Parts: sequence; C-alpha cells; structure tokens
Amino acid sequence: VMTGPRASILATLLTATATLPGCGPTPEKKADATPTPPASATPTDPTAPPTRPAEVVPPPSEPVDAAKPTAACPPALPEGATIAERLDAAKAACGGVLLVTRADGLHALTPALEPIVRVVDKGTRWVQTRSDGEARELYYFAADDPDFVRLDLRTGQEETLARLPHLSNACFTGAEPGEKAPPADPVMFLQSARDLDLDLAAGVLCLDLGDRNENMASIRVNLRVDLKTRKVEQRTTLVSDECKKGAGRERERACEPARKDLPEATEVAGLGQYAVVSPSGRWAYYTDELFEQSGDYIYYAAFVYDTEAKTAHAITPEGLVKIDLAARDPAKGPPEGTCYIPGEAEARWMPGSDRLILDGCGAAGWLLVEPPGRVQKIEGYGAVAWP
Repeated sequence: VMTGPRASILATLLTATATLPGCGPTPEKKADATPTPPASATPTDPTAPPTRPAEVVPPPSEPVDAAKPTAACPPALPEGATIAERLDAAKAACGGVLLVTRADGLHALTPALEPIVRVVDKGTRWVQTRSDGEARELYYFAADDPDFVRLDLRTGQEETLARLPHLSNACFTGAEPGEKAPPADPVMFLQSARDLDLDLAAGVLCLDLGDRNENMASIRVNLRVDLKTRKVEQRTTLVSDECKKGAGRERERACEPARKDLPEATEVAGLGQYAVVSPSGRWAYYTDELFEQSGDYIYYAAFVYDTEAKTAHAITPEGLVKIDLAARDPAKGPPEGTCYIPGEAEARWMPGSDRLILDGCGAAGWLLVEPPGRVQKIEGYGAVAWP
C-alpha cells in the first residue's frame, strides 16, 4: 500500500498514444445468488430470450448533433501544452472528449475514439472529473490499492488524499469457516456510481459498500472520509446472520451518498416511460421492463426514443434497430442482439452532445451510442466524459 503523495507524473504528454468505478433504478429483489464480481467488471449477460431478426439502421454520415469542428481533431498544440489545455482544446475541436480506463492507464479519446493523450500512465478506478473555473482536476482510486488520488491536470501533480481501510469480514474476503483470508480491497465492493459521492465543498468522500447489489446484499458498510484530516469513519449498516462475526452492530450511516452529477430519469411524453433525456432534448435513453432477464442481477432491454419522430430504437453493439412500440411482445423479445443492461450500470449523455456513454452491454461492455444509427464499442473497462 502506498503512503503519502504520489510522485509527480509528467505535466504534459507531447503526443497521443494509440492505446477509463462504476446508473439506473435499483432492481427489484429476486432470488439469492452468489457474490457479485468487482464493480469495475461488467456483469455476465445471461442467455438471451427468443429474439427476432431485424435490420440495423445504418450509421449516419455524422452524429445528428455533432458539434462542427473548429480545428483539426484532435488539434495540434505546442510542445509545452498541459494536459488540461489539450483536453479543453480537443473538446472544442472535436465536440467532446472521452476519458477511458485501460490496463495501461487513463486515455483521452475523441468521439470517434481516436487517441488524444494518455492522461495517467497506470490503471485507475471510478474516475471523477472537476472543471470549475480554472480548476482542471481528476479524482480516482488507484488500480492496485484503495488510495484515493487527486490529479491536477494543469501541473501534472498527483496527491493521495486518503486511504480506505481494508475489509476483514468473511463476506467480503470469501473466507470459509475456520479459514483466514487476506483483507479485501474495499473499492472492489462499490456496486454503482451512486454509492460514491465526492463533496469537495464539505471536504468529504462518502461511500456505501456491499458484498452484492443493494437489494441482495448480506452486508453493507458505510465509509465517511474527512479529506482534510484523512480520518475514516466506518459503520456497518446492514448485516445478515452469516456475516455477523466481526461485523459490529448495525448503525445509521455516517454519511449518505447524494451525487448531483448523475442524470435523473423523467417521464417522457409519448413514450409512457421514465427516461434520461439527451442535452438537445431530442433523444431519451430508457430500459424496458417488459423485456427482462434475471440472475445475480436484473437486466432490462435498452432503447433510445426519438422525441420528435416518436419512434424507438433498440440498442445493439452493431447499431440501433427501429422497433414498433405498439407491437412489443415479451414472448418474442426485442430485436436480435439488443443490449440487456443491469440496474447498477451507468448511462450518461456527454455534455452538450447527443452521444450516450453506456455500460453493461454483456460481452460488448462499454458503448458510445450516437442516434439515430451509430454505435461504437469502447475498448476499456470504464469511461466518463470530460466536462
């Protein structure tokens, strides 16, 4: 486990490289199941129900709302440009920037998934961005330990703000009765983005951890981290009989995650469902509970709705497939290849753009969805937009 501030990383990277923990409504409790895999891993997609073939809508020549480039994308900058300057310039020129976690680091990509710059040269988890006033910062957990880190993109300076305590309860470590297992990394038990809240104004990091998702957990732990003193308060908020040994008594949370940067679903006229509306207001992302799969997670089929044309399109890794809303039939299922998304997965529109970052589409993993047609696979195990 590393202590103290991390060594400075390069303040700038001169060229791009070819080579960024884990939202929707909480799923209804089903049958008990085996422990959840790490939150950063995409849950395995169960066997799909019967499907019907359909024609994939061909991709448009360019996204319907794509910002017109004002310069080459990505733009060429002087050798002394900082990472913050490179990201801001690329956002203006390309219409947006994706930050994608890969095993070899955190990469900035254009909306066409072309490289801009490698921002961090090692693995990261649960990346969060801050771009307020002159501030250009990233916050994340290290890939190999529970250190919470701040990176100033203007200077390249990296600082460890806190270290989370490891978890010793057998329901986290997987130890059998009478067996002693190494303590578990707490970051592995973040179940969704809504379980992690960074409140910079209050100087508090708040987390809810569970051995499984909220409705199926046998034990849940709340952590409140004071970023000024680095003191961590840990409370057990839920514990079942099989997890009671060493868990402590159940108590109220020391803090409650209440993120303000995650999208909220609203009821969409003409659709009859709650959906997350795109920045332009034309498109709305939703999952349809009429098409359900279940296992350790609950999965629902994923769609986008055109609020102008009043048409719906199933999301597949190969593209969008137009459907007849009036003819939906759970016995037949959605179009072949439709993504089934777990409730804990993330779905966010990029700022100022009708591009959807979607997690959890089975083996395809993370997708960049650009209505009305194009869908791109994001090679990585996490993605957020530069604000």
